Amino acid sequence: MKWIRKIAKNVDDIIGLVSLGLVVIVVFINVISRYIFDNPLTWSDELATALFVWCIFIGSSVCAKYGSHISIDIMVDIMPKKVRKILDIFGKLLVLAFNVYLTHLSYQFAIAAGMKRTPTLKISYTLIDISATIGFGLMVIYGIIDLWKFIKSDQTKNEDALAEN
Repeated sequence: MKWIRKIAKNVDDIIGLVSLGLVVIVVFINVISRYIFDNPLTWSDELATALFVWCIFIGSSVCAKYGSHISIDIMVDIMPKKVRKILDIFGKLLVLAFNVYLTHLSYQFAIAAGMKRTPTLKISYTLIDISATIGFGLMVIYGIIDLWKFIKSDQTKNEDALAEN
């Protein structure tokens, strides 16, 4: 039962890793097929592109989960602690709102793909485009968790400081 919970907790990590691995394998097979056997695989570019799209959007949610997105906080670091806290909360709320908006837009984009299919493999573009909705949706979830932990940790620090006095 523990391993099921671990897989469920890391499903986005697994999807991102598998999609990246498959991109590498598909491209490698196509290179071998094209340059050694002089017979390129017509479907490989479509599949590699679709898998790469999934890798990018799910990978970005994994970065959000681990807090590894780039941030430039040189100006925030020179501010007093109270101002820093307000700016941190404002920044987290701004990113959260932006991700909610992008989740909505990417869902509309995926639905608008409708019956459109890729030329060779006939994969629905909705299946490819929904990766953005899932990625941004996961970033919303991780943003809420991060904001909650940030606020909760600050409250705990304040309670500990009061208890010491």
